Amino acid sequence: MDIKVPELQGMMGKATISAIYVNEGDAVVRDQTLFDVDFDKVVLEVVATTAGVVHSFSAKQGDLAISDQVVMQLREKVAGEQTTSEQ
Repeated sequence: MDIKVPELQGMMGKATISAIYVNEGDAVVRDQTLFDVDFDKVVLEVVATTAGVVHSFSAKQGDLAISDQVVMQLREKVAGEQTTSEQ
């Protein structure tokens, strides 16, 4: 499942990834904050829309991002899998 930067209005839709709260391999639950996007002096929290495992993250703190850019991918947790957040 793709996790995207929210739709941004004005300033050509450019924002900054201001904080990241998870790492690749971490298990996440629905509504858990994954990262923050700083846009025009407003901080938007991006949350998991479903439970899963962080499969990949294509940005780092301080990177510029645009509306609807895929920043992270979640995958389903495999039965019996031990995630980095459980070690």
